[in-house]
Amino acid sequence: MPCPPYETIEQGNILNIMNGLNSEEKEILESVEKEEWKSVENLSQEIKRYQTYASHQINQQKIEVNLSVEDSQKFQDQSRLGDNQ
Repeated sequence: MPCPPYETIEQGNILNIMNGLNSEEKEILESVEKEEWKSVENLSQEIKRYQTYASHQINQQKIEVNLSVEDSQKFQDQSRLGDNQ
């Protein structure tokens, strides 16, 4: 269950949300509630930095698929049909 931003959680809904969290998520929430987390100075720069890391990681991932000759031929045929439509 996706959790709404912390600031938007109403007090009455906190138990419902807590029940849907796994143990790691509960630990994180408790840590935030104890004010153990600190904001970074340049949030927009940090967001861009981590987006760049994620983008580079995704670009490095490769997917390898083994197809039979028959399946490969089906893909090629479908591709040719799509080009003519």
